[in-house]
Amino acid sequence: MDSFDQYYAGDAAMFTTGGLSTAETAYADQPSTTVMRLPQVPESKHETLIDAGAEAGWSVTKWTKSPEAAAAFVNFMAGPEAQQILWEVANVVPNNNAVDAEPTTPMQEVFVPLILNPENHTGFSSFPLEVLAVVERNAAPLISGSMTTEKFFEEAITAFDKAS
Repeated sequence: MDSFDQYYAGDAAMFTTGGLSTAETAYADQPSTTVMRLPQVPESKHETLIDAGAEAGWSVTKWTKSPEAAAAFVNFMAGPEAQQILWEVANVVPNNNAVDAEPTTPMQEVFVPLILNPENHTGFSSFPLEVLAVVERNAAPLISGSMTTEKFFEEAITAFDKAS
C-alpha cells in the first residue's frame, strides 16, 4: 500500500501493478502516467499471451463450513453476470470470455483483445501455502529469465510433494 499511496500523492516515480483497474485509475488520476505491459515469460511461444492476467481470483479453504455455498459463490463470481458487473463498475478485465467487454479507453483497447486467447483462461486451481510461497519467490527470476521454466516447476512440484 505504501507505494500505491506514495504514487498517488506524487511522491513516487513509478509502481508495479498487474491489474488493469489500478492502471486505469492511475492514468485517470495522474495523466502523465505511462502504462507498460509486463514482459513475456522467457521462451513464451505466444506473442499475445497476457502473463499478468485478469486480476480477479477466488478461493475456498478446505476448512470452510459450507463447501457447497462456497463453491456456488465462486461459480457465480466466475460467471458472466458477475464478470460483467466487475468490468463495468471496476474495470476488472473478465477472465470469462463469454463476457462482452467493450473497450472504452486506449489502454483497454490494447488489453481486452488479449482475453480472447484461450490460453489466458484458467480453471480452478488450488495450492497449499507452501507451494504459493515458492511460486511467489520464483516469479521474478522466471520473468527475468534467470530461472528456467523447468526449474520453476520442479521447485513448485517439490514443495507440493512436501506439503501433501
